[in-house]
Amino acid sequence: MGSQRFAELVAEKTEGRITVDVGGSAQYGDDVEALTQMRLGTLALSANSQGSTSGVVEEFAVLGLPFMFDDLDTAYKVMDGEVGAQLDGSVRSFVYD
Repeated sequence: MGSQRFAELVAEKTEGRITVDVGGSAQYGDDVEALTQMRLGTLALSANSQGSTSGVVEEFAVLGLPFMFDDLDTAYKVMDGEVGAQLDGSVRSFVYD
C-alpha cells in the first residue's frame, strides 16, 4: 500500500521525528469528509479520488475525462507542469481560504 510506504519513508527520513498515521477503510471518513477535515485542519493529508475531489474543487473534474493522456509518462509530465501547479493553487485556495 502506497500510504503505508509513505509513512515508513517519512519516519525514516525524519529519524522518527515525524510520524504518519495511516487509516484505511474510511477510518477518517469518506473522500468528501476527508477533504472537509483537511479544510478544518483536523486532517493533514488524504489520498482522494478525482471524482470526490472535483465535488469540492471543481477544476479536478478535467482529470476524469477519458483518454486524456496517451500514457502515464505524459500524465506525469502534465501534472508536474503548469496544469499541476494550477490544480495545486485551486486546492490551496479551497483549504486555506
